Amino acid sequence: MLFSSDVPNLASDAVWEYESGSDAELSDVIDEVVKSLNAPLDFPGIDAAIVPGDRVAIALDPNVPQIGEVVSGLLRALHQSDIGDVDIVLWDEATEQTVQEVRSVAGECAVIVHQSRRRGQLRYLGADGDAEPIYLNRAVIDADFVLPVHAIRADDVELKRDLTGIFPSLADSATVSRFLNADRGFDQPLAVGKMSAETRWLLGVQLVLGVTANAKGLVGNVFAGTPDAIGGQVTSRVNEPDSVPPKAELVVASLDGESRQQTWANAIRAAHAALRFVADGGTIVIWTDIEEPPTGRLTRVDSDMDESESAMQAEESDDDEDDTEAKDGFPPSHQNNAWARVLQRIMQEHRVLVRTRLDPTVLESMGVGVIQSPAELEKLSQSFPTCGVLRAAQFAGASYPGAAVAD
Repeated sequence: MLFSSDVPNLASDAVWEYESGSDAELSDVIDEVVKSLNAPLDFPGIDAAIVPGDRVAIALDPNVPQIGEVVSGLLRALHQSDIGDVDIVLWDEATEQTVQEVRSVAGECAVIVHQSRRRGQLRYLGADGDAEPIYLNRAVIDADFVLPVHAIRADDVELKRDLTGIFPSLADSATVSRFLNADRGFDQPLAVGKMSAETRWLLGVQLVLGVTANAKGLVGNVFAGTPDAIGGQVTSRVNEPDSVPPKAELVVASLDGESRQQTWANAIRAAHAALRFVADGGTIVIWTDIEEPPTGRLTRVDSDMDESESAMQAEESDDDEDDTEAKDGFPPSHQNNAWARVLQRIMQEHRVLVRTRLDPTVLESMGVGVIQSPAELEKLSQSFPTCGVLRAAQFAGASYPGAAVAD
């Protein structure tokens, strides 16, 4: 999807586009990945970092733009060394389209979609500060060398969050539930930061491949290096708006990029990113090409946010009633509940309209506003003196946005 092609005209008195992410565009992503891994920031080249015969696990963020080209470059760089087996482990957020794209370039490498409730996929890592066990994906723990590949998002850099993406994305569902449910959202940055750092240390992760996106939702920059070095190199272009351009009464947050970027998690990431640009009480339009209907609590975002934890757990367990493999001691992770809560909090302060490829009745049953066409958006914009556009907004916020509405 390319918002500028979808919507040629907005009719507010003043219309501007906010800067988000990178303003670069690579002509050869594969070559740039190879170059970055051969000369990382503050770390030896990939050929010197890996011992011959090492088993390698690639911890892969499924939202990395141009993921097939990124993985192709990564595997080309890895195979310059005499490595052992390679496992590519995708977060459980991965769509089937993403999985197939990765498999198409993976060759003989195993492609694994993380499933946080599958005991057979998990292995004990250690205990957290409350002596609760933490399990991670077995392929990651069994590896001799773990290389995270992460879409670098603005807030993750600005808030100095972990840039590996391993925790909590590849943890067991019980650990994820502890992370999510203290405030029924994603609002535990200190605790999560500590656990992320401990996880990285226990796994011995020192090298990360970070990818930034441009306004088209394509690869802008590729950085390989230590997390601290990447954080220092990547200067976020998404800063709190000052006088130019100011906050707008209408903000359109679009999911520019490949069709596999069109997910509900990314739509809510985009809505949360828009909070720093929309005026108090303003309207947010989430412009997407989503074709898959929402599931879990996302099907009724306007329901009571104080619904009991037991009811929420039962709700996410419905799909597993006949799945004996899932019933082995690991609870639902409540990720859909957490995403729904983020959207609920936003809707308490702002009018939210969503454009998808779904029947409007699906969105109406969710409790969100509906907008269907460029003509409707143009007409809507006539009602607002100011309109700001945030393109590729799924990359303009955080991997796991806080549930609380931003100040």
